[in-house]
Amino acid sequence: MLVSTSQRDAVADRRPSFQAFNHIIVKAELDGRTYWLDGTQRGTRASDIADSLTHRYGLASVAGGADLEKIPIRRPGRPYQDVQVTYDLVAGTKLPAPFEIYAILRDTDAQKLKNTIAQRTEEKAKELMEETALQYVLDGLVTETNFTFDEDEEIGYLSAKGLAYLDWKKKTDRYQHETWSMADTFKIQKVRDEEELRDLPVRLSYPRYFRYQVTYKLPDRYAGAELKGQTEVDDEFGGFQFNRKVQKNGNQVVTREEHCTGRWELPAREFELQRRKLASLTRKGVEIMLPENVAGPWVEVKNYKKTDGLERHRQAFDTHVMNAKDGDPNPLANRAYFFKS
Repeated sequence: MLVSTSQRDAVADRRPSFQAFNHIIVKAELDGRTYWLDGTQRGTRASDIADSLTHRYGLASVAGGADLEKIPIRRPGRPYQDVQVTYDLVAGTKLPAPFEIYAILRDTDAQKLKNTIAQRTEEKAKELMEETALQYVLDGLVTETNFTFDEDEEIGYLSAKGLAYLDWKKKTDRYQHETWSMADTFKIQKVRDEEELRDLPVRLSYPRYFRYQVTYKLPDRYAGAELKGQTEVDDEFGGFQFNRKVQKNGNQVVTREEHCTGRWELPAREFELQRRKLASLTRKGVEIMLPENVAGPWVEVKNYKKTDGLERHRQAFDTHVMNAKDGDPNPLANRAYFFKS
């Protein structure tokens, strides 16, 4: 099958000619499923061999000729980022929550991190890993990171530990925390002011597929916690398919979200409609509501001081100060806030 690596959908508007193409792929029909295979593409494995290519159109080279054929969008077989974050709320709502991150990165996300780390000093590489880990947590600090790269599978594995300042607010006598959502990072093109550009569509990034899971480990005193908001979503926003499911299982609240490309481009006529849909979604974020009879934050800190868990916090802040860059006052300020609490 002949394709163009540069003109994509513009091929359909050209006068028929071999000059419209500059690359060759293979189209295969196996067990009732169509595959588009590119021998020059790196990193493909059995689990994602059915992924669609980005060429948009192809022309089959067969006896008797063929019509130009659309290559449809498919959700990739594997996420490009598969991130799991766990928060431990044993210390209560006043002190930061210990967290652990485990992220599986592939394709350009993994290669870019691997190559950048290799080009930096040990200190700069550590800073980069911390910055990457903090993208996946709410306001916090990192005390431990590690990154490995599997050359055979071309997959990167990032792990991190630290403390996160979860935002708990008291509303109607109950402490509540709004969970982070990938939807908070979505952006949709505004209607353009320039008249000559107003009707142009926006090209969407394909392939994009992220999976994000957050687990809140609640202590027994929070067993009566409840969920508030839109806990299940399965819809398209700005041309991207978004799926969310939040559940409370025993003493754990688990948020699972997926985000993948649903279209090649978003027409200008849909900008405002999709912006309103996204605004409605973000207004319906999911909140964890603690029981009404939970102790106040200062009481929780007082009780937590009686346990050996406080040493974990102290060591985390000490490590953060020890690893701080010269002249950076934030680690010391964070540790001072902890001791003040």
